[in-house]
Amino acid sequence: MKQALNVTDIKRTNQRLILDAIFQAGTTSRAQLARELQLSKPAISDNIQSLLDLGIVEETGQGNAGPSGGRKSILLRFNPKHAYIIAVNLNFSNPVFVLSDLNGDVVQSFDITFAPNLAVEDCRNRVLDSIRSLMRVQEIHAGQVYCIAVAAPGVFNDQGELIYYSTSCGGTPWWQINLKQVLTDAFSVPVIIHNDIKAATLGEWIKGAGEQERNLFYLGTGLGIGSGIILNGNLLMGENFSAGEIYDYFDPSDVRYNRKLEDAVCIPYLIDQCRNRVHSPFAGKKHLLLEDIVQAYREGNDFVLGVVEAVCGRLAILCRNYMTFISVNQVIFGGEYLPFGDSFARQLTALYEGTGWPVPVVRMSVLGKYAGIQGMILLAREQYFRELCSR
Repeated sequence: MKQALNVTDIKRTNQRLILDAIFQAGTTSRAQLARELQLSKPAISDNIQSLLDLGIVEETGQGNAGPSGGRKSILLRFNPKHAYIIAVNLNFSNPVFVLSDLNGDVVQSFDITFAPNLAVEDCRNRVLDSIRSLMRVQEIHAGQVYCIAVAAPGVFNDQGELIYYSTSCGGTPWWQINLKQVLTDAFSVPVIIHNDIKAATLGEWIKGAGEQERNLFYLGTGLGIGSGIILNGNLLMGENFSAGEIYDYFDPSDVRYNRKLEDAVCIPYLIDQCRNRVHSPFAGKKHLLLEDIVQAYREGNDFVLGVVEAVCGRLAILCRNYMTFISVNQVIFGGEYLPFGDSFARQLTALYEGTGWPVPVVRMSVLGKYAGIQGMILLAREQYFRELCSR
């Protein structure tokens, strides 16, 4: 049996509609909100007063008088400095730390470098010290921070608990830390932890290459591999918050070699191919970096071009299968392999030629390492708005 909404539920719903409308508009008026949301003036005034009392909405001067004259309207605007969000993209080697306002505008940001052999305790301390530095530089105290929002590799449940992490790509052992507990204990603010690829998908969708498409597929590849899926304007999460995880993609040819997909396409594989093949320009080089391979690729080295083409060809086949299965025609390519995007796009497009299926729209990530940051800011702001409107 359906349960009727009570007065409190209606007020919360209306207040959220009003807050969202002011956030989207930037500046508006009570009369304009009443017209757009089709709410009564008393309902508008009552809810606006609550938002003004909270400080998340401000009155800012006067607008124009209506067509028939009369009193000028008082303008309302969203206050992005009402609270701050600390967003972290905790990738394998160069985590990004950002202090943002509620609009997602970056107030302060920096990267740090994690050495591959960094001890667990040192990793923990560097994360905490970096967050403290963000607040200290901007003279922000914990009471002004609504949330710490972290995008990290791995599968996390809805409580921010890590339930799976692939160690095949190496990197620092931060995954051995209970991130949520450590951050909550240190700063006493809400903590959100989410998969980095899904966060990047949201970031590109809301502020990047996705242009808020109703349906899109994001493929992120480099040190690891993963995807994010937007269907009907919503991020697909799945049973264990793991929709789009493709590290365990089953392929009989890989099983024969006792390897997973990431073992045959990600950076360690690419470096191994370029270092251990006799015709490679890097044959026998002990310390080979992805940047070296990217440079040779841009210079048109035949051997490197061949290796990259083979990897991108496999990614293109994978992407086509997934896109056909979920019926999506927009794809964003991101991650550390972004410099190889032209090879990926060309091969993916070729797979559709002559098939009768529409050729997909392939876009490159425009936010880069900040895609996950913007995704986490979106998630944190949504949670904050929900909490404000349920008080």
